[in-house]
Amino acid sequence: MTRLQLFLQCCSVESTAKAASVIAATLANGGVCPTTGHKLLSGEAVRNTLSLMHSCGMYDYSGQFAFKVLRASFEIQVSCNFPRSPKK
Repeated sequence: MTRLQLFLQCCSVESTAKAASVIAATLANGGVCPTTGHKLLSGEAVRNTLSLMHSCGMYDYSGQFAFKVLRASFEIQVSCNFPRSPKK
C-alpha cells in the first residue's frame, strides 16, 4: 500500500447520497434523526461536530470560508432593523 492509498483510506468514508443526507439532516435537526425521530446526538455533540466541520472541512480554504460566512452574517444583521436600546 502506498502512502497516498493509506491517506485516502484513512480520510475517506463510503456512504450513499441517501445516508449522507440523513446524517446532514440529523445535524441540522439538533441531533434528532428525521427518519426515526430518535435523539441520536446531544446538543453539545452537534455543536462540536458543526464547529469542526466549519473550521477543518475545507482544508486550506477553511479560513477564507469562515471569513466570508461571518462577513455575510454580519451584513445580514446590520441590514435588519433591530430595535435599538433607548439612550440613557
